[in-house]
Amino acid sequence: PLKTSLCNAGSDGKCQFTNKVVLTSSLNCSGLECEADTLRVVEVAEGIHYEYVRPACVEQAFYSNPKKVIFKTRSSDSSCANPLLPHAAEACCPSSTELNAVRSPDYLYDVERVLASTANARCQDMGYISCDFNDIPSLAWHKRGYHWTSDSCKIQVKVNEVGQVAIVYKPNNYAFLHPHIDDANRNFFKVYWNSDDYPINSNDVSYGNDCGNGICEALPSGGCLCDTQISSNRVFKRIDDLGVDAV
Repeated sequence: PLKTSLCNAGSDGKCQFTNKVVLTSSLNCSGLECEADTLRVVEVAEGIHYEYVRPACVEQAFYSNPKKVIFKTRSSDSSCANPLLPHAAEACCPSSTELNAVRSPDYLYDVERVLASTANARCQDMGYISCDFNDIPSLAWHKRGYHWTSDSCKIQVKVNEVGQVAIVYKPNNYAFLHPHIDDANRNFFKVYWNSDDYPINSNDVSYGNDCGNGICEALPSGGCLCDTQISSNRVFKRIDDLGVDAV
């Protein structure tokens, strides 16, 4: 079905490839396609490739049970990832003390991204385990990418003096974080507080509250660094109950 949609055959049966194809409905998978958690690039015909571009803004910024991912080697950067989404590849170790990892021989394509559960299953099929690895020596550098680890990760927020927040990742036992996810992050966005009661660094402004009376950490560079807790609740029961103000 996917090949048929991308081919866009004319009346003569020959493919009429277009630069962009938008799939308006889900398609049934076939063969190895059904084993993939997501696609990156597909070859429709010799020399004809399509890149899958995921829809934007369809994921939560905060989620439960974040896991640490590493970019091929421990000395490279680490990050947090949602284990329920295909964000990284598997890295399998013989044991918890032998930390040179390998990819599963059953991976489907280079730089594949899978769910954390898929990564764990592939390692178990090898008799290996998912691990907090040091390196993946057999992986060519040009095929590098993020790989799942067995370690956890913490998602925090930095709150500025006007109540805006920036996301901060705090993986367990990491070597390097990019500035856009460490406590120097200045990508602030607006959130809604109950009664405008939010932590304020007393070193930033005269009306500070010692970062919520010590609940959060006062950063020397400014702002308050706070832990987060996830709570999932239904906001609306029926879409036809929504008024203009609710939207």
